[in-house]
Amino acid sequence: MKNRMMELYCSLAKHFSQLCRVPVTVVDSAERSILLTHKGDAVYYCDQCPNHCQHLQTLLYGCNEARRWKGKYIFYCPIGLVLSAVNVPETDQTVVAGP
Repeated sequence: MKNRMMELYCSLAKHFSQLCRVPVTVVDSAERSILLTHKGDAVYYCDQCPNHCQHLQTLLYGCNEARRWKGKYIFYCPIGLVLSAVNVPETDQTVVAGP
């Protein structure tokens, strides 16, 4: 079951990334880990960030706030780039789009 869900998340991340031309990351809040990042043809600024922020911590912050605010949350990374988090219902996973 878990492999099927990962395939679904990967597929959704890929399609959303291609549609919006932004990187999409799937984060597991319970395990405190990044499950996958689909970059597509988008520029993934976090790979070149001069600030070297705590990438996972920033994503987990958005995940936690999304849970707090009924499943959706728009937030900023430490240097001001915009990210958007949406919780996957009935799971610990969150889909984060951006920056």
